[in-house]
Amino acid sequence: MSWDPKKYLSYADERTRPAADLLARVSADAPVSVVDLGCGPGNSTALLAARWPRALIDGVDSSDAMLKQARISGVRGNWILADLASWTPEATYE
Repeated sequence: MSWDPKKYLSYADERTRPAADLLARVSADAPVSVVDLGCGPGNSTALLAARWPRALIDGVDSSDAMLKQARISGVRGNWILADLASWTPEATYE
């Protein structure tokens, strides 16, 4: 399956809203590192970066096209190409 970042982002508000709602429920004040699983083009990762500017942020997605868009988006993150079904993090997130 191939993802089209341009088409995906044409619904950015609808796709980002659930992430914003979920993030509002997270009580962590200053995590050292966070991960955005299925980060797509980085639109939800941007919320994490804004909330925790000092945290190391990884974005993981199985679509190279989405990660290319995330890289050029300007969102701060370490972009990882991986299938979540078989991905094993190199470190713990805390």
